[in-house]
Amino acid sequence: MVNHTQTEKLKDHEKERDLFCVVNDAFRVFARRSAALLGSAWAFAGAMLVILVWLLTGPTFHFSDTWQLIVNTGTTIVTFLMVFLIQNTQNRDAKSDAFEARRNHSRVKEGTK
Repeated sequence: MVNHTQTEKLKDHEKERDLFCVVNDAFRVFARRSAALLGSAWAFAGAMLVILVWLLTGPTFHFSDTWQLIVNTGTTIVTFLMVFLIQNTQNRDAKSDAFEARRNHSRVKEGTK
């Protein structure tokens, strides 16, 4: 009975959440998964493969302005989006470090009493 009541309360709370909370949670999940995926050696290898393909297509497109614009636009978009993911990761790390420091500080205080 208690478990069922708690589940109902959680569902009611979920319904009351505003759009900001939903978007924030969705971005948090997306950022964590993206950081794990994009920080891997496979992602680096994939990026290198894209650049290699781009370089190899240069002669086909006569190294035109459009050919250069494609890689410039792609890298600009990726960089813009990665800034937000990197900042999210930095914020999470800072919060974790602050929590750890407070916890260690309270342990030291308890040990001196």
